Amino acid sequence: MKHFKRAAAMLLAVVLSLCLAVTAFAEGTLTVTGSGLYIPDEGAGKGKNVTAIRMFTARATEAATLNPNTFDSYVLENKWESFFKQDEIFNAMKTAGATTVSTANDLDSAALSDAAVAYINTLLSETTTTTGTTLVEFAHKAQNWARKNSTTLSADPSLVTVKAATQDSDEDKTKGTATFTDLTAGYYLVFPEGGSTGKGNRGTDAILVNVPRDGKNTAAEIKSTFP
Repeated sequence: MKHFKRAAAMLLAVVLSLCLAVTAFAEGTLTVTGSGLYIPDEGAGKGKNVTAIRMFTARATEAATLNPNTFDSYVLENKWESFFKQDEIFNAMKTAGATTVSTANDLDSAALSDAAVAYINTLLSETTTTTGTTLVEFAHKAQNWARKNSTTLSADPSLVTVKAATQDSDEDKTKGTATFTDLTAGYYLVFPEGGSTGKGNRGTDAILVNVPRDGKNTAAEIKSTFP
């Protein structure tokens, strides 16, 4: 009987830990819409590919499970470390007060992650100016880097998800929707494939989106046009 009770207690502990893990790392859905994501005049039409790359993963422990969208912290994915170590980005982080060290090489992975999270928080608190938000400018720099380093990022399939847009509106034949499901909670860089945006209209086609972990849908709009 003693061994049976001990085994039952161990089984209960395992079940509870699994339940907590599911709660802490539940997945979310992201719906991206935008004009220019669908081209209606190519035969039956063509949906442009939209890419979502996780930059930060939400980390939550048991203490944060009472509120599905409250996280203990965000953790920078290591595939993005070289992006934040670039002189331009690192100097911007120092200017924003996200770090006080002299060079990026003075930071280990954990410290770089903390500095990157602090930097994003400063960008999220910025107000819109006549030239756009600094968060938008950051997203475009990240987009350019991601395209140049697509092979490195794609080496980790869990980070990169690509969905083809489907036609969204009969009124606007170019409007498309791409729906991402079962995304790990965190911050994602989202942008359409090259060519989906015409010259002079690339100002807002890359965005940084927070996907929560409560299973609810997050909606985002990419403002783009095609030639």
